[in-house]
Amino acid sequence: MDRIRPHILFAAVIAFAAIVAAIFLFRANPPAEVRTKNEIKREFTYGNFVSGPLTVPKNELLAFKFELNRKAGLTGKFVTENYKPRIAVSVVSPEALETMKSGGEITPITTTGEVPGGIITRKLEPGAYYVVFDNRRGSGDVLVQEADFTIE
Repeated sequence: MDRIRPHILFAAVIAFAAIVAAIFLFRANPPAEVRTKNEIKREFTYGNFVSGPLTVPKNELLAFKFELNRKAGLTGKFVTENYKPRIAVSVVSPEALETMKSGGEITPITTTGEVPGGIITRKLEPGAYYVVFDNRRGSGDVLVQEADFTIE
């Protein structure tokens, strides 16, 4: 037994070294097929979804879609560069947006009217909606210096 014991210890050290070398080799040379984490697409809107300065072109609409999976509150505010340019901001359904694009008249869910700045606070049921910056009656491009819309 005394003759075999040094050989067993030597074999264990060699096996341990081989395992550590294999681990380092595998980490240094990963397999050719690398699995990547798929990015999860948000199905529903939450948090801030409109932010920063915006330019609304003359005779155009600028729309931002948001979708709700629960009853939620929309809060938002906007301010134009000064008091002269006026713009209407409305919350509408997808069908109403299509009507607006074709030039028809709609009844929005809520609107600010044509003003240089405003605040919108509204509770909405689950569904798809748009926040629409409407400059169809404007005489020039409108710079919205601050726009901040959030789902709470």
